[in-house]
Amino acid sequence: MSVYLDRRFWMAAVALFFVSVVHGQDEVVEVPLYTTIENTGVGTVYAPPTYVSFWLKFTYAEADLQKSLSIGTPTESDLRAYLVAQELRPSSVAVYPLHVVSMKEGIGIRRVEIRFSMAGFLGGESGATSFGGLCEKVKAMGVHFSGETGEPEMLVEDPDLLIQQAVQEATKNAYKAAQGVALALGGVISDVAEVRIGDVVWNDPPDMPVEFPTIETVACTVSVTVTYSVAY
Repeated sequence: MSVYLDRRFWMAAVALFFVSVVHGQDEVVEVPLYTTIENTGVGTVYAPPTYVSFWLKFTYAEADLQKSLSIGTPTESDLRAYLVAQELRPSSVAVYPLHVVSMKEGIGIRRVEIRFSMAGFLGGESGATSFGGLCEKVKAMGVHFSGETGEPEMLVEDPDLLIQQAVQEATKNAYKAAQGVALALGGVISDVAEVRIGDVVWNDPPDMPVEFPTIETVACTVSVTVTYSVAY
């Protein structure tokens, strides 16, 4: 946390808090001196994951690129048939087009994303055990089709909503310290002059010794820098 005082405050410190300006004979206007306070707040919010995503990578390496790209297996039908046979019910299966890695070496790759709902895996030891079983089945699927299986990725349905909530929390935290400084200086926060949203960081909350995401929690951290106007 950092608090920055505009230099106008120090100029005001050697002047009167109010300057009387006389217009004509009977009108007096009081012009308050003011400053700005800038503070950075950090907010973290947590939510259960909606989905778990597994990425499978299939590499085709023939001496001839035309042969590599003509392999085209497994197809989406192949994958879905395997999933049914293993009694796995994904939320979605996305097979992406082939990508040429090396024309010289005749290498192409295809990536597949398979998502599962996390609804049945949120809940103590039984949920963790079931999730471990899912991971083993997906890993076996990769082996069956001679592919590579990536680590599970925890996803939320609406990441933008979680970011908004983290911004709100960070803004609240920024205000608390800024208000304390304003009161200590004999002033009061009168307005918000500027808000700058900083980095959005997933699954790395500050001052937490726990690795995220867990199979039950996703973390979203946002920093905001707020400039407040302070009246005296």
